[in-house]
Amino acid sequence: MTSTPLLLTNKKDTIMKTKELSHAAQNLVIYVRNECEIYDRYTLEAVAMVVKAKCTNDINGARLDDVTAWDNLSFWIGWQTVTKKAIQAAAKLVRKYDHITPTAADIEAATKVYAANIIDKAKYQIRRDKQEKLGRLKHELQNYIDNASFGLPETRRRNMILLHWDIRKFERELQNA
Repeated sequence: MTSTPLLLTNKKDTIMKTKELSHAAQNLVIYVRNECEIYDRYTLEAVAMVVKAKCTNDINGARLDDVTAWDNLSFWIGWQTVTKKAIQAAAKLVRKYDHITPTAADIEAATKVYAANIIDKAKYQIRRDKQEKLGRLKHELQNYIDNASFGLPETRRRNMILLHWDIRKFERELQNA
């Protein structure tokens, strides 16, 4: 048995609760994380769903504030259809190759670890997308500066100011992420 992170709470204090996982649960986690077909078919889709939900702060039609959205995602994603299918596919592999039948407790523990893993991947994806957008904004601002002549029209000045504001906004969001 090994100590494995099960849940991530809110983004300010990342507290990991640990629980001893059985051999079957460990194998489930290994197959869910490392099996290429499970990753391509289920994990990528689950990450995309979480990113979409986080970006719109919209889970099952309810508008949520930032902290509540992150707090509820690990529970929410744990019971989504995609996640269940991934765990079921991993359970089939555990039965086939390891000749172990995972119990309901093993499946629940592996689902929580999988949900935490999906949330970590989604957080990384969101941060990477923001960094790319910040880079594009900085590049666009530099193009405005490079192509500017001495007397800029008012609209170009306004666009430059708006770009500066967008850049500052994304820099603050990246620092707080």
